[in-house]
Amino acid sequence: MAIFMHAELPGVTTAQYDTLNAALQALPGNTFEGCLSHVAVGTPTGLQIFDVWESQGRWTSSPS
Repeated sequence: MAIFMHAELPGVTTAQYDTLNAALQALPGNTFEGCLSHVAVGTPTGLQIFDVWESQGRWTSSPS
């Protein structure tokens, strides 16, 4: 069953997110296999991430 994940990251900038995302994308294999949708939004206080994953197992096995 698909799951929705929301993370609120106070103090994280979009530049920090971009750096981390680039590093994760560079890992061997398909780092985000099972992620159906991903949105990262900068806010006045940090960053919010919204994901839809194929299953709980897919989300917990990802490095993100």
